Amino acid sequence: MNEYDLFEAIGNIDTKYVEEAAVSEPSGKHFIRRRIGRFVLVAAALAVLLLGTFVATARIVYDVRFLQLIGLESTMEELDNGYYQIGLSKTIDDVTVTVVDAIGDAGRQWVEIETDIPVEEFETGKCPEELGPTHFYIELYETNRLTAAFADIDCTERYERELKAVLPDGHSASLKPFFRDGHLWLLMEVMAEAGHELNRSLIHFECGFNTKNTQDARFAFNWCCNYPAKKETFRINKKNGQVPRLYNTSEDVRITKVEVTQACLDVFAEGSYQDFRLEYITLADGTILYPANRERNVAPEKTGKAEPEIWDGWIGCDGDESEVRKKTSSKTYSLMPNQSFDTTALGERLIPMDEIVAICINGKTIELK
Repeated sequence: MNEYDLFEAIGNIDTKYVEEAAVSEPSGKHFIRRRIGRFVLVAAALAVLLLGTFVATARIVYDVRFLQLIGLESTMEELDNGYYQIGLSKTIDDVTVTVVDAIGDAGRQWVEIETDIPVEEFETGKCPEELGPTHFYIELYETNRLTAAFADIDCTERYERELKAVLPDGHSASLKPFFRDGHLWLLMEVMAEAGHELNRSLIHFECGFNTKNTQDARFAFNWCCNYPAKKETFRINKKNGQVPRLYNTSEDVRITKVEVTQACLDVFAEGSYQDFRLEYITLADGTILYPANRERNVAPEKTGKAEPEIWDGWIGCDGDESEVRKKTSSKTYSLMPNQSFDTTALGERLIPMDEIVAICINGKTIELK
């Protein structure tokens, strides 16, 4: 029920309940209890409904601001399972830092961090980098052992006991300052390497601010990213995965696997990430999405190759490039609007993961569905 349904329901309350509650000369005590009880139940139900509706409305407004912040339109449809509240806060002297909430999928996550540090308003909504923290670092610990026993958001005890001395998992991260409601906020983005999962992981985050009495005061937080996330894995057989290698037609490179989450698409290969290029992806309705800025050439003298290399939209890559073992690699592409792919035809929304049916690598179409 939305707010319009609620007001309509209020208008449709039978007047007999009001009349019964207003009886001035009831025939007995039992009558009084029954009529008042009915009225109280109706009022209580309306109060709960009102509270629930206004809380839901407030959350929708807040989520819209969050989604707009990361470049999405006002809908939670694609990432509805990936939103969760964190609510961890720490105060040192006159500065309070609060890790508010997060949204993401299995491979990529955004976190809103609030401070009570006042800042002047800037036209773009962003803040100069110098207004950000004095230092920060982010560590990711993938742990599929997360269960109900570790469902509490604050996992500082577990971090100190089990993970502090362990090498963090591969990931990239950034922290960008912005202003909201007259105060400094931070937007954290964390992306796990292909093949790793964020939604069953622990994040350790630390940042520093100069407070009234402390230079570079340390604000540290640990939390569990224990939320459900969708992932589809398509294993490509040897025949379908063989594609001509770039710049060397005498050899092939094999695409072995494709993983798709709500916000990312990962392509795995036997061979170097430089040996294959994603030319486009195809959606179920026949829409073809090409890499954004696909005409951006890299000069041959910078690559050492005879032909120019064209960026194919990847936002991350990983792999074993050693000559001792067989080369393996992966590329990660964003399904966010107009990042890896030109999504003008889709508007400001995620590329729907369920509708990706094929990819084209080095001129060969590989069917996924």
